[in-house]
Amino acid sequence: MQHRAPALLEVVEALTVGPRRERSKTRTKEETLPARMNAIGSLLHCRNRLVNSHQTITGLQLKRGGVSKQAVQRLHARGITVSYETIISRQLSLGRDYDENVKEWSTEMTSNREKEEEISANINFLQVERESGVADQACVQKLKEQLKHQQSSRHPGFKLITDNVDLRITPRQSTMCHGAKDLHYCNSMAVKNKVEALLC
Repeated sequence: MQHRAPALLEVVEALTVGPRRERSKTRTKEETLPARMNAIGSLLHCRNRLVNSHQTITGLQLKRGGVSKQAVQRLHARGITVSYETIISRQLSLGRDYDENVKEWSTEMTSNREKEEEISANINFLQVERESGVADQACVQKLKEQLKHQQSSRHPGFKLITDNVDLRITPRQSTMCHGAKDLHYCNSMAVKNKVEALLC
């Protein structure tokens, strides 16, 4: 703001920070910063409807707090938030690739398991060769140490936790177009295991 809109910043600071405010220990300049940013965000949004970062963040916070759609629409008319549809669209974009970490965990676990199976197969093969007098005991011991290190450094694993959320919305006055609604949601999350028992 100091470089792109210094005049706007100066006007807002002049309105929010008075002579007494500068001597106050509780109402400091830093404490009024959220209110000033709110005013600046509203003014910039009036100038250009595409400059809506502040309104989007406010809408996401209100949606997370459980504010109704009607309240969001009223705040949107006052320029405080974006529309309810825009909030839902932004939530979907933020939730895109939400399971990326889980996929990485699964790929890492698969890679670790294949590596352990490969080392175990080599150990079994060398043990058979050692009985025939072809392989050396040092090679078998080295592979066993490698397998032990692989087991100690592998991914601990994870588990999926799911929970159902059932809601029923009953209007005060039911009509053919506006009746009761049954909403059924399923919340799922992945939790990484803190401790993993080594399988010997």
